[in-house]
Amino acid sequence: MSTSRITANGPAWFLVRERLAELDLVLSPEGLDSLAVAKAFDKVASSLHFAVLESGASSMRFAAVVKALDLKTPKSKLQTFLAERGVDE
Repeated sequence: MSTSRITANGPAWFLVRERLAELDLVLSPEGLDSLAVAKAFDKVASSLHFAVLESGASSMRFAAVVKALDLKTPKSKLQTFLAERGVDE
């Protein structure tokens, strides 16, 4: 198995699947509540990062996604990160 591939078994993965189902519920055809989607993405990313760590692997990219989606992360830090990479908001 590739080093980027991990087994998706165990209790942590049940939570990942549950969080993905919750994300599906906020993606409504009637309209999009961006805050609800951001919170759901945060839950998906956090549970996925936890499951990866629990499997004995690690992922700097998942850790970065979790940090970026955390609503406590100052917007200015995110803006700086994006500006350094030439990404427009």
